[in-house]
Amino acid sequence: MRPGALLMLLLLFHAQAACAQDLLLEIWLNGRNTHVVARVVERNGRLDVANADLADAGLAVAREGRQLLDARTQIAARKDAINQRLLLTVAPSRLSRTTIDLRPSIVEDVTPAGRGALLRYDLSASANDVAHLQGASTAGAALGLTLFDGNARVTATGFATAGRAAHSARLDTALEFDTPSAPRRLIFGDAITGVPQWGRSVRFGGIEIATDFSQQPDRVTFPLPQFFGLAAVPSTVDVFVGASRVFDGPVNEGPFALNNLPVMTGGGGATVVVRDVLGRQTSQTISLYTDPRLLAEGLTSYSLDAGFLRRGYGLSSADYATPFASATWRGGFHDLTAELHGEFAQSLALAGGGIASTVGNFGLVSAAVAASRSHGRKGAMASANFAARAGAFSVFGDIAATAGRFADLASLSGDVFPGLRYETGISAALGRDGALSLGWIGERMRGSPPDDLVTASYSLSFGDGLFFGLTGFRNFTGRSWAGQMFVSMPLDGAIVSTSASAGTGNRSAQAAYDKPVNPDGGFGYRILTGTNSSQRAEADARWIADKGELDGAVARGDGRTALRLDASGGLALMDNHLYATRAPDGAVALVQTGAPDARVYRENRMVARTDANGDALLTGLNPYAANRIGIDPRDYPIDADVAVSSRIVVPPRGAGVVVNLAPAVRHGFIAVIRLSDGSFPPIGAPVDVEGLSPSLLVGRSGEVFIGDLAHPADAAVELRDGICHAHVVPPPPAPGRIPRTGPLVCHAEGSHAR
Repeated sequence: MRPGALLMLLLLFHAQAACAQDLLLEIWLNGRNTHVVARVVERNGRLDVANADLADAGLAVAREGRQLLDARTQIAARKDAINQRLLLTVAPSRLSRTTIDLRPSIVEDVTPAGRGALLRYDLSASANDVAHLQGASTAGAALGLTLFDGNARVTATGFATAGRAAHSARLDTALEFDTPSAPRRLIFGDAITGVPQWGRSVRFGGIEIATDFSQQPDRVTFPLPQFFGLAAVPSTVDVFVGASRVFDGPVNEGPFALNNLPVMTGGGGATVVVRDVLGRQTSQTISLYTDPRLLAEGLTSYSLDAGFLRRGYGLSSADYATPFASATWRGGFHDLTAELHGEFAQSLALAGGGIASTVGNFGLVSAAVAASRSHGRKGAMASANFAARAGAFSVFGDIAATAGRFADLASLSGDVFPGLRYETGISAALGRDGALSLGWIGERMRGSPPDDLVTASYSLSFGDGLFFGLTGFRNFTGRSWAGQMFVSMPLDGAIVSTSASAGTGNRSAQAAYDKPVNPDGGFGYRILTGTNSSQRAEADARWIADKGELDGAVARGDGRTALRLDASGGLALMDNHLYATRAPDGAVALVQTGAPDARVYRENRMVARTDANGDALLTGLNPYAANRIGIDPRDYPIDADVAVSSRIVVPPRGAGVVVNLAPAVRHGFIAVIRLSDGSFPPIGAPVDVEGLSPSLLVGRSGEVFIGDLAHPADAAVELRDGICHAHVVPPPPAPGRIPRTGPLVCHAEGSHAR
């Protein structure tokens, strides 16, 4: 290359370089500061920006590379050199999508459970003929014992009856471990196998490890719908499901997505209202369908079982036979849930799988197939079902058919799988015109005639609580039928009802007056009279107390008088104390307040009063869910220093937690201070007591609460025109009340009077 040409190239390169500038500019997008500072290269009046900086500012661009901002990019760009800004203007559709997740939060922090024991008892006695008690009376008891330590528990249940048919049996015994964070359960002992929808569960003794979503009750395990929208300017979004507002919040301009809309299972709709800064409003109603039988995308569940099949449950205490193993897996994918299942025993092998998916926003379809080999004989099974809802109408169908000698674990206990089983139904919510449903159930067993049953029902509710219902069925196999009419209405806190029924070889009618008992405690009763082949009358009374329940009834009919008496309740051993209580279902909480006869509340509803020690045992708490428990602060002693009067606890299942609401005792007194002219210091005046920190404040009528002062001290009161001093001597303690001293004269600073 000649020297002249080389010189020209060098001059051209330097000219282009001189035209390029490196700038650090703050990106403003559509008039909004994004607080993103980007390195911008200006070449010949054109601006070059990294895609990563544009993405951080809110543009929908790939993060790799750089691009020149011009008309071809549909991004209007202008440099504000004075304010060091890069001003960008784009259409809302070019902005990145704002995603808002409406999935409910999950309660994860389980309140630690201590050690303890819970005993539930159900006692019963009855006499079918009071005039001939011998041979006609029975008595029974059902017991359930739980020993717990944290998330581990040992459970044992059984029953015994006495009378003509005396019998006793152990029901279930198991060692159980819960892991809420997984969530997972582990059982050693008696359990029930986990199966897919098309399978049949069996009881067994052995080991089970399985996913247990009930340990995370706030977690939504099925897929929830999405909504996509576009906001031209910054706006607010309101989401309504039915009449309930489930979300309201701001969105930036551009596309937005509402994920996991919290709708009810089944079909329904949601309304999304978008309101911009100018007050303009748009509304859109969308149809939705959700089903709890599906799993959300990315979610899996499993059940692994192994042990010995149990026979004669309730008849025998320990009849374990065939060894077996079974496994079930389910996984959620995009718009699809898949499942696999296998069962294995000495003479049985079964494998099957299925899929389920929603159909648009209207319904769900699923299908499954399985094959088995039992005692050398092969068989197969296929099933399908659907469920859909459109407007006021809902429809469902379920069918399963077998070929060959299909068998499963339940078949080994004599429960033969039907050759054909089907069920279908339709229902309509007619608003003010009531609700109507029709159903058809059928079954075909080898060697037996077809069994078909058709059902129908209609119900109508009125605004004043009046209810009317009709039900009926027709069994085509036995050529039998039955129908019933029912009417009920409220009357002064009670329910008055009447019904009439007719069917193959039977007609009856009855009327009842029912005064239901409050679940929180109290007395209720029911009086009934009716006729079928003869006249009969019955009276039933129920009493619910803090320590248990009593239920008794007397009935007269067919020339005989029958009696029945039931009692249920429980005992709880917690914190080395024994408490009598209602049946300890779910979870329990020992509330310690230190205040006798204090009112105890659960979810702002009074449920108990404390005993003489200030304790109360609450039953029926929701396991692994948030339960708010508290007492009325007014029930604390006057010398109580109440830091907190309520707590939220998340108890494990079948266990007990201690809720400590006992306050600290105020070790203090009230000093009444007067000025030398007889007036009181102004309310709110600061008071510095020797040896105490921080400063105290004067209350009404010169009252100052002074805590934790064990010796005489000087009190300096800050006034508008100076400081005065008072000599404070603590008064003797006064149990049950706050002691007082004074009035104490506060002398101006410089005075020597004491």
